[in-house]
Amino acid sequence: MRLKDLYDRGSRIWVSLPEEERDSFFQLFLMKLHVSFWCNAEYYFADRSRLSYNRGLGTAADRYLDYARVMMDGRRQMLHYYNYIMCGGKWSRILTPEAFPPPGIPLYPAGKPALTIEKNPRMSVVTWDGSRIGETGELTFYPGGIQKKWIEIGNLGGGELEYEIRGLEGSGIAFSCPEGKVTTLLRFSGGGRRGGDNRQPVQPGGKCRDHTRAGAHVRGRRDGGAGERRKGGAGI
Repeated sequence: MRLKDLYDRGSRIWVSLPEEERDSFFQLFLMKLHVSFWCNAEYYFADRSRLSYNRGLGTAADRYLDYARVMMDGRRQMLHYYNYIMCGGKWSRILTPEAFPPPGIPLYPAGKPALTIEKNPRMSVVTWDGSRIGETGELTFYPGGIQKKWIEIGNLGGGELEYEIRGLEGSGIAFSCPEGKVTTLLRFSGGGRRGGDNRQPVQPGGKCRDHTRAGAHVRGRRDGGAGERRKGGAGI
């Protein structure tokens, strides 16, 4: 995320400054960046929790809700630092968005925890345009079209899923994480150029064995069993 990159860069600058300059830098610049990051991240993860719940991914919904609460705690710790630690507590009770209504910043985004979670693992697949949701999915690439598309594998139950994904023979399609295990949710990309995108999945929740290459066929595996061959440019 670009905002996270800015957050990290600003924090590194703060650490590199002389002790006597850090409070001024935080008051004038870094505090605004930190508040923006914590608030946006909290709402992002709460929104992902609702989306996961609506797709039946209870474990992922709970995990995203946990992340949202971590972001909320980070914002509160930052406010505590600003009010009571920075400048020897000079700004005590100045920055208190939760003290009275209406709040000065957006608070308490609506997440959605799972009420029940199936005991056994079960696969869900969502492709980049959202048109395929279920236990199978398919990606098709066209000459002159979009050359990089993502695919999302989720676990509708508990435990752990194994998966394997390949491009069809001669397609030249490669994936950033063609095989591995999923406990909650994984999203990764596939492309029409050999080598693909070697980045790891953008959300934790599984283990990836990154052997990026263009494969000969596509298989899906659940509980270690081999799946059937699928038609199309690429699929699971």
